[in-house]
Amino acid sequence: MNLSGLNNFQQRTLMGIFAICFSALVIYFSHTPPFQYLFIATVAIAQAAALWEYYGLSKRKGFDPLVKLPVAASVAYFFLYYAYGSEQIVVPFLLLMMVCAFIATFTSYKQSIANLAVTLFGLIYITIPLGFLIDITFSGSSLWLVYLLITTKITDMSAYFAGKTLGSHLLAPKLSPKKTVEGAVAGLVGSTLASAVFAYCFYDMLQMGTQEAIILGACIGTVSQIGDLAESLLKRDAEVKDSSSLPGFGGMLDMADSLIFTTPFLYFWLRSSL
Repeated sequence: MNLSGLNNFQQRTLMGIFAICFSALVIYFSHTPPFQYLFIATVAIAQAAALWEYYGLSKRKGFDPLVKLPVAASVAYFFLYYAYGSEQIVVPFLLLMMVCAFIATFTSYKQSIANLAVTLFGLIYITIPLGFLIDITFSGSSLWLVYLLITTKITDMSAYFAGKTLGSHLLAPKLSPKKTVEGAVAGLVGSTLASAVFAYCFYDMLQMGTQEAIILGACIGTVSQIGDLAESLLKRDAEVKDSSSLPGFGGMLDMADSLIFTTPFLYFWLRSSL
């Protein structure tokens, strides 16, 4: 299907429907052997694409980070994460990647400090946070993952549509000329309502009361928008509009920017409350 003839809203709608249907299918079978590996592979490839785009942004700034090694290692990380758990794999993975990055840079010392920093930061910024999706999915009910995706994306959608129709006060003009205060408020309201409704509908499975759902939804709405602004900061520095050219969404990093922040937040929230 050729999407180039559609406007941004139509592209977003079609890509959103496809993403929702595919995600629902993968999540539904995530606890059914051997389809759990399809879920892990999907998440691993998606974050690898986001990591690749991040390195692309850094190259526009004149840096020369390692790309193939950390991207390939990040995919393997998700399968090791599933096999051994976060407490066993996170620190060894980062230490090993640090050593490998140094060794791979020995042949070229120019801008080595900056290139090493950019290379390793990509893993800390994208791979490690999204790895918590494995814990959220397999440590309990996969319904928590559905909750995370819905509340995070409702935040984005509410902010986008309210900003388009009602926005007049810029939220962060130096980072994004289109994000507005009205959109940010709508995103916060949307995530809070989505959280409360979801918790009410699935109370027997989540065991989350209305008050907790409202607080958690508001927190996710706030953290989600911080994640969105964080990626806007990177894109503005690289002087690009989108991290890639995926129709309707810009790039995989554009799609995952909020989840990079909300995923570890929900993980630690669940660890402290369950």
